[in-house]
Amino acid sequence: MPSTGPVTLTPPKDAPTTTPTTAASATPTTTAAATNPPGTAIGPAKDVPVGKSAAFTDPTTHTPSLVIQLTQGRFVAYDAVCPHEGCTVGYVPSQSIIACPCHGSEFNPDNGDVEQGPATRGLRALGIAEGSDGQLYVEG
Repeated sequence: MPSTGPVTLTPPKDAPTTTPTTAASATPTTTAAATNPPGTAIGPAKDVPVGKSAAFTDPTTHTPSLVIQLTQGRFVAYDAVCPHEGCTVGYVPSQSIIACPCHGSEFNPDNGDVEQGPATRGLRALGIAEGSDGQLYVEG
């Protein structure tokens, strides 16, 4: 049975929803926000151990989404809505596959491509990166 596990990421309350941009100034300054990737903070990277996944809500589309840490520091994220009939997929770490519990479609966690139908197209990839503040940032 596919499962994203018990972890659901929650965006930090004190973090900006998007990484701010600042105008150039004569005196350079360094802030944590300036070194974070673009996008919206969705939760702490530490909550997604290597080989595991976490659920989150895509801040752009408000749909169920999934983040997986495939190897140390290598995160991937996908829209977790199966393109076949809209069920929510989950990561199955023991099989290294993203699976749909409704009709058995399977997807490659490296790229979201269909490995087994009935889905005829892969999962929509989301840009994701870890910021210097330890948060994961997603771009839809």
